[in-house]
Amino acid sequence: MKLMIKKKMILGVDSLTMEDFKKPFRCIACQRAKQKRMSFRRKRAKRQKVCYARIMSDISPVGVLTPGGNLYFQLIQNEASRFEWCYLLKEKSDANQNIMDLVLQIEKEHAIKIFSCDRGGEFVNTELKVFLKRHGIRLLTTNSYTPEENCLVEKMNGCLMNKVRAINEAAGLPMCLWGEVLGYVV
Repeated sequence: MKLMIKKKMILGVDSLTMEDFKKPFRCIACQRAKQKRMSFRRKRAKRQKVCYARIMSDISPVGVLTPGGNLYFQLIQNEASRFEWCYLLKEKSDANQNIMDLVLQIEKEHAIKIFSCDRGGEFVNTELKVFLKRHGIRLLTTNSYTPEENCLVEKMNGCLMNKVRAINEAAGLPMCLWGEVLGYVV
C-alpha cells in the first residue's frame, strides 16, 4: 500500500502521506464493528427475601431433539431461595400448563405475588394472564432484548447447559440425551 501511494497508483488517497503510516492506524469501520451495546450499570439488584414471593421463568431452545421429541426446556426459579424447577417441552406452548400446575401446587402452602418472564409469546397470552389475575399474581414482563432484567433465570439457563454439555462430553453421550442429563443436573 505504501508503494502504491508513493507512485500515486491509488485514486482518492491523496491526503495520505508516508508519515501517516508511522502513526497507529484506527479504522473507524473496524471500531464500529467491534462495538457492543452499552451494558447495564453494575447496581446491586433488590431481591425478594420472602420465599415464593416472586418466581421467574424462561424457555431455552437446545436445537437437538431428544428421543422423547423435546426441543426446549423451561426453567422456573424462585428468586429468594434460588430453588428451580425444570420441564422439558416439545413446543413452547406447553409452558403455560407447567406454570399453572406449579402455581396451584405452591399456593397450597405459600403466596406467590409476582410472576416474572420475558416478553416471549409463550407467556404473554390471555390464558396465562387470566389465570394469574384470578390467583392474585402480578405478571411482570421484561423489556424486549434485555435478558439482564430476567437475569437470575437467564444465567441459570446458561450454567445448566454448560453442565449438560460437560457431562455429555465427559461421559461420551450423544447430545440427543441432553434432556436426561438436564434432569440429573437440576
